[in-house]
Amino acid sequence: WQGKGGDGDRRYTSWMPFNADEFRWLLESAVAGYEPGEDENIRFLDIGCGPGSKMLIAGDICGLEAHGIDRDAGYVAAARSLGLHADVCDAEHYTGYGRFQVSWFNRVARDAAIQARIEAKVWHGTAPGSVVICANLEAPPPGWFPVLEEHEARRGIWLKPGPGPAPGW
Repeated sequence: WQGKGGDGDRRYTSWMPFNADEFRWLLESAVAGYEPGEDENIRFLDIGCGPGSKMLIAGDICGLEAHGIDRDAGYVAAARSLGLHADVCDAEHYTGYGRFQVSWFNRVARDAAIQARIEAKVWHGTAPGSVVICANLEAPPPGWFPVLEEHEARRGIWLKPGPGPAPGW
């Protein structure tokens, strides 16, 4: 597998499939305690969305308002062809993490230093009270509440703390 990595840069991971049933279980576990307001949708972000399979699960099965970003314009076009909201964007430079209550990523960079910077950007940019679901991560978010941690599998669900109780959870 050569991997596209957006612009041919092999430091980045091409779309990495993740078991759909396991993803659904993680996502349902992440949103189980969330009670949105009457006119509120849970906004979900797939970081490194590839062709959109996780956004389909989030939207069609779990009822979330699904969005995605990916470096690869071809993957974004594939996701958009399915009617999904996806944008071409580098996760390391994305500034919209705070708009989503739930975010997901599965190792978007092969290069450990780049992956660590992306993770730090997500940890910093996510709003208090939001949940991040990760697979194949470099390190869990420091100071976040672990909803589920599977250290050997290098994946889990974390809630970003904030002042007072987490909103909606």
